[in-house]
Amino acid sequence: MIALGRLFGVPLRMHFALLVMAAAALMFEKSGALLCGLLALLLHEAGHAAAARACGCTLGSIELTPFGGVAAYDGSGLSPRQEAVVALAGPAASLAGAAVAVAAKQRMLAAANAALLLVNLLPVLPLDGGRALRAFLFPRVSRSKVTAILCYAGAAAGVLLSALGVYAAVRGSLNPTLFLAGAYLSRQALRERETPALLSVRALHGRQDRMRKAGVRPVRWLAAVDGTPMRHLAARMPGGEYCMVLLVDERMRVRETLSETDVLQRCLGENP
Repeated sequence: MIALGRLFGVPLRMHFALLVMAAAALMFEKSGALLCGLLALLLHEAGHAAAARACGCTLGSIELTPFGGVAAYDGSGLSPRQEAVVALAGPAASLAGAAVAVAAKQRMLAAANAALLLVNLLPVLPLDGGRALRAFLFPRVSRSKVTAILCYAGAAAGVLLSALGVYAAVRGSLNPTLFLAGAYLSRQALRERETPALLSVRALHGRQDRMRKAGVRPVRWLAAVDGTPMRHLAARMPGGEYCMVLLVDERMRVRETLSETDVLQRCLGENP
C-alpha cells in the first residue's frame, strides 16, 4: 500500500496496482474515466468512515484498490441497526455524488457513482447490501449462519461475473476487468466466511473495553443448549448490553452460568 496522506484525520492508502492502472489509462487516453472512478470510490468510502465515526467506532484507514475500497474500523460493538447504517452510508454517499454530478452535467462522474451504488447494493457479502441484510436478519437468524449463506452467495456472484468475462472474450469482446473483478469478489467472500470465530473473539474484546469505559450497562440473559459452539454464542450477543449465558441440558435444567469473559476464554480455546 502507498500512503497518500490523511482524509479528515484518517490515513489514506492506495494499492500499488492502481499505479499500473493509471499508467494504462494514460496510455489509452482513459485518464478521465480513472479519475472519476477514484473520486467516486473515495466518496463512497468516506461515507462509510463518517458513519462509523458517528457510531463511535475507531477508524483505522481508508484503502483504495483496483476493485473497490475498504474503510477499516472496529465495528465489534455496533448494534445491528448501527451496522446497517454504516453499511448503507457508502451507497448513500454514492447516490448523493451521482445526483450532484448529474446536476453539474458531469456524466462520467455520475456514471461512476451510479455503478458503485448499484453494485454495492447487491445482497451478498462482502458488499454493502449483504452487510445491511445480515444486520437486518440478526438476531432473528444466527449471525454465523447468515454470514455463511451470504458469503457463498457472494462467491457464486463472483463466479458468474468471471463466467461473463470468459463468455464475452469467446464472443470477441475481451474485457479482463469482468474476469478479474469476479475472481476478486469470490476470494473476498470466501475470506470473510473463514473468519467468523476470529470476529467473534475480537467483538468480545471490544465489548470488554466499552464496559470498562461505560461503568454501567444493562444486562441481557441468554440461554443455550450445552455443547453450543462458543463462537456461535458470541455472535448472538447484542451490542450495548452485558450478557450472561445459561447453559442448559436436554431437559432444560441449568448446568452452568457463563459471563462474557467465560465465553471469550472458551472461544480462544475452541476449534474453528
